[in-house]
Amino acid sequence: MKLVVTFNTKDEILENVDILVEGPKITSIGKELSVPDKTELIDCTNLVALPGFVNIHHHF
Repeated sequence: MKLVVTFNTKDEILENVDILVEGPKITSIGKELSVPDKTELIDCTNLVALPGFVNIHHHF
């Protein structure tokens, strides 16, 4: 099973979806994504994909 834990307003957990990354950005998340020709596919089953964090350590 593949899970994507979102940080959207609904805090959704998506099951068995793929992530399309173009350059430094996640451009699409879903099932049966259409990908450009010659796209490198990486099987990340049992791995974690995280977007970049911004200012995760701050003292007020």
